[in-house]
Amino acid sequence: MAIIVAFNSVSRAAQFARPDGTLAAGDWTPAVTLHEQVDEVTADGDGSYALAASSTTAELSLSDVTDPGVDTGHIMRISFMTLGGAGAPEKISFALYQDTIKIAEQKNLENPDSYGSPMEFPLDALTEANLITDYSLLKFTIVSSGISGSDSIRVSWVELEVPDASGATEPTLLDPPTVQSIDTNSATLGATIDSDGGDAVTSRGTVWDTSATPRLNLLAEGGTAVGVPY
Repeated sequence: MAIIVAFNSVSRAAQFARPDGTLAAGDWTPAVTLHEQVDEVTADGDGSYALAASSTTAELSLSDVTDPGVDTGHIMRISFMTLGGAGAPEKISFALYQDTIKIAEQKNLENPDSYGSPMEFPLDALTEANLITDYSLLKFTIVSSGISGSDSIRVSWVELEVPDASGATEPTLLDPPTVQSIDTNSATLGATIDSDGGDAVTSRGTVWDTSATPRLNLLAEGGTAVGVPY
């Protein structure tokens, strides 16, 4: 069983990746300038939008951001509305990729008749944001579905927020992780965090799995103090 120590820091100043190119438009329109319809600093409703009148997929490259050095504080955002009749509801699937690697996905989103507030989806630090190794290769895919007849979907804005690259770093360990009282179904784990990296520690503990790179089974424990064993 592989064991590592995990900890999270609070969010800090942010940088934003927004569409800067249309990699594939599918049947979304306007095809050539699709990315320009959804790249505003703030959502602008029907000021500009990408339109889908069929089930189709768009791929949009994202502007470069600097690797923040942490896996917390990553957030996907989208503003869209669906317009349809009495048939099956129109839906969107919204995903973040690094080249061909899927980082995170929100499936079958519905938002009938009005934009409302933009939807936001924080990435899980251990199972999603942790997969990002090259921030220059990130892209969004937007997939429309359930469209028939005069139905349509309008997407007015998308954005990826990541923490700023300057400032805090990952917390460090004073003592290496310890494993004691190993039994068939249990073990006692511990470590001491030496530095908070410049931001307050919000949780600490362990993750475990049967693989060599644990990403699941987060066990937060031991408070948030620095220099105190847990």
